[in-house]
Amino acid sequence: MANDRRTDFVITIKYSGEEGQGNQKKKAPSSAKTNDGDNVSTAEQIKKGTKAILRSAAFNYAKRGINTVVGAHVNTVQLRTGQTQYQERQQAVLGYVEQGIDLAESFALGFAMGKLPGALISTAATMTFKALNLAIEQNNIRISEQVDDIGRQQAYLRAGATGGRIGKKT
Repeated sequence: MANDRRTDFVITIKYSGEEGQGNQKKKAPSSAKTNDGDNVSTAEQIKKGTKAILRSAAFNYAKRGINTVVGAHVNTVQLRTGQTQYQERQQAVLGYVEQGIDLAESFALGFAMGKLPGALISTAATMTFKALNLAIEQNNIRISEQVDDIGRQQAYLRAGATGGRIGKKT
């Protein structure tokens, strides 16, 4: 062996941190402060959230049952009394009551999950979806009116109408 030189290597490991931080993952806290400043364990928070969701589900089933019974009564007013306008007014009132209950339910569930900020976010989301549904309904009505106008114009043409009468609503 021609080359018998010995080389020494020195490996230095420096650690300048807190104990236990190396490659270990941090644990989730076992408690958190609520908006009231109370320390509540994560398990208690999950338990409260689960209870709120179950209450909401039970309320939703009760609401559906009541809505079915009241809706059936309102939808037969014209058959029972012969008053179409009275039935339409009751249907409109029922619709407003349902929307109010939906908003209240959304607010309550949001409050149960995240106090006032959760309630406001939940209510805002519900109102956004309501506005979107109204816009879609309005668009459907507009399209229906356009289809009716086209059908009316075609009927005028088949009847032999000319000039100024085509396209005017009667």
